[in-house]
Amino acid sequence: MSSDIDKTQRGQQQSQMENYYGKKVWTVCATDVEWLEVELAPKPKRISDQEDNIVQTEQQIKYLNDALDTIMTNNMRQHMKDELRTLSKNIQTLRAKLDYDRASQRFRMKPERSSPKVTVRPYRNATTTITFTCCMTQLPVNLHDATTGHKL
Repeated sequence: MSSDIDKTQRGQQQSQMENYYGKKVWTVCATDVEWLEVELAPKPKRISDQEDNIVQTEQQIKYLNDALDTIMTNNMRQHMKDELRTLSKNIQTLRAKLDYDRASQRFRMKPERSSPKVTVRPYRNATTTITFTCCMTQLPVNLHDATTGHKL
C-alpha cells in the first residue's frame, strides 16, 4: 500500500517533521485527517500488461513517424498515415482503460475512533492492576512488508 494524498479537516496540512529510525518523516495527527487516499500494491499483472502495451504502441507510432519521411510512394504514405491514425486512437483507448484500472486500485480510508479497555500495572513490580477505558483515533492500516520465510 502506498499513500498519495491526505486531506486534513481544516483544509491545511498540519504536519511536522519527526525522526523515525534515523529518517526525517513528515507526520500529521490522525484526529486532523479527514481521509487518506491509498493505492494497493503490488501492481496487478493486468495493469503492468497495459503499461507494456502502451509503450509498445508508442514505439510503433515513433517508428511509423520516422519511416513516413523516407517513403516515396503516395500509396505507401497514405497507408502509413491510416495506420498512424488507428494507432493513435488505440493508444487513447488504452490510456483511458489504464487510468480506469489504476483508479480501481485506489480508495479513501477514514480515521476510526475506538475506546478499548486497558489493564495496566501502575508500576513494574506492582501486584495490582488498573483497568480504564482510553479513546483512540487511528487509520486502520495493516502492513505486510516484514514477512520472514521458512528457513531450510
